This record gives sequence, C-alpha cells and structure tokens, in this order.
Amino acid sequence: KQKILTYTGVNRMNLMGNRICLRNIEDVDKDFLKELLNDEQISKNVVGWSKPISSTEHNLWFNNLKNDLNFRYMIADKLIAEKVYGTAIISKIDWKNRSCSIDIKLSRNAQGNGYGTDTVQLLIKYIFEELNMNRIFVNILEYNVKSQGLFEKIGFIKEGIQRKAIFKNGKYNNLIIYSLLKEEYINEGNW
Repeated sequence: KQKILTYTGVNRMNLMGNRICLRNIEDVDKDFLKELLNDEQISKNVVGWSKPISSTEHNLWFNNLKNDLNFRYMIADKLIAEKVYGTAIISKIDWKNRSCSIDIKLSRNAQGNGYGTDTVQLLIKYIFEELNMNRIFVNILEYNVKSQGLFEKIGFIKEGIQRKAIFKNGKYNNLIIYSLLKEEYINEGNW
C-alpha cells in the first residue's frame, strides 16, 4: 500500500517496496535522467528510439512532464529518497479495457541487485490493487535475456513475438510481448 515518506522536507505520496520506493520526479533528478537517457549501454537494451540528448532537448522534455499522460516515477532507495536507481513508467493506459504497459530503466550500477524485481512487483501491486487494471503487458527486445528472465520469474506469460519490429543496433530485432493478468496475480497470492 502507499505510505507517506518525507522527501526534501515535503510530505509526498510514494509507493513503498521492500528496498525501494517509487516517488515523483523532482527537479533534483534532472541530471540523473539525462545521464540515464544518454547511457549507450542502457539504451541498447530498451525498446525506445535512442539518440544523444542535448541539454536543451532534455530541458524541454523535463519541463513538459506535467503534461505527460503516463505515470512516471523515480526508483529510489526506501530510506534515502535522494538516492536513485532508475525510472519506472506506467504507460499505454487503456481505462476502458483496463490494460497498461510498464517499463523500467535501471542505471548500470543498480542492475543485478534486486531493485528491478522489487520495482516490478511494486508496480504490479499498485496497478492491480489501486488502479484496478486487468492486464499488464511489457515489450522486451529478444536479445535482452536479463529482462525476459526478470518478468518470467515474476510470473509474466510470453504472448508472442513481433517479428523484426524494432530497428536497434544497426538491424531489425524481434520484440517479445509478455503479460500478466489480474487473476494470475490473485492466484499467485499477491506475493
């Protein structure tokens, strides 16, 4: 469930996991976000279009976040909210059909430490128990075996493959679609 966490002197509503919290994006996160977007290694493993982002482009994007229809969060340390590990996004929200997509992006030094698992589990709990969605889906590049393992471990089911759907790293790549239904989450005992 959601709890209150004090962050830079202001009470904010945050989603609390075992080791992380998902909190609003603040001005202090601007530089971290730019570094994350411009990290070539991370960019190679995520679906979105990648190009170097200038400070001007980044400032325009950052200042327009309030108009974004997605739910964007910083993945932060549960005890030290200023210590951030990455971003989490709930997007492609379809309120009629009760479906949405999730994406997470962890900095290189945060990968392999369980923050991804904690983040995805927290997002799932929030999406099914608070947003009342029925289906969560995720798109993963076929060669991103670590992400596939993460979502399979949590209980996502492989639905199919979009053949050569994403041009990345100089070639067309398959995109794997995974999903989790609310009934599967309930049957698994909500972790």
